[in-house]
Amino acid sequence: MKGNQFKQENLCKSDFLFSETSKKSLRAFYRHKLSEMSLSRKKQKVKKINQLILNLPVWRQARFIAVYKAFKQEPCLSSFCSVWKNKICFPVIDGDQLSFYTNKENFWQKNKFNIREPVSKEKNRVALKDISVFFLPGLAFDRKGGRLGRGQAYYDKTLSSIKRDPKPNRPLSWNKQALFIGLAFTEQIHRTALPLSRYDILMDCVVTDQFVLWPLNSQRGGE
Repeated sequence: MKGNQFKQENLCKSDFLFSETSKKSLRAFYRHKLSEMSLSRKKQKVKKINQLILNLPVWRQARFIAVYKAFKQEPCLSSFCSVWKNKICFPVIDGDQLSFYTNKENFWQKNKFNIREPVSKEKNRVALKDISVFFLPGLAFDRKGGRLGRGQAYYDKTLSSIKRDPKPNRPLSWNKQALFIGLAFTEQIHRTALPLSRYDILMDCVVTDQFVLWPLNSQRGGE
């Protein structure tokens, strides 16, 4: 693991355990909530999410755009990818972090979680510094840009190495830094702050099927 970002010696042990226990309960809650969504309703919501994404500021300015292969109840990006296919790259599990690859050949393999990812060809690898926008799935998001993932922290470990302005420009601009955009159904927006640690990355915005959520502020006090 790079640096000391994910060493937890600096965290109060009781606070850390409380946070992890809370996250476990929330993951179970949102997994159940998503499992109750019908396929037809999900398709309608996914269509709206893709429409809202395509209406975000000028994608042609981006160098590469990191997307993901939808897993279980995650919103998929099929419409968006079909428009910007020449700029798309996908994550591949690489140890305890992620590497990103284009996949114009359309060669896929399943990883240990049964999620499709590109066959790792070095010629297709994309450096983190060349990716302008990262789309992230999650089980839940809050109104300050907090994200609750599935518990493996691959995105947090990988993207925390990217230097970012704590107060990014509005509206969206990737001329100065990469942007982190969460994707979710409205049912996944948590009403209060999620129990995150200082090492959990924050979203610049979250796109849902009904609205684009701009965090009230990009830093959390007391963390």
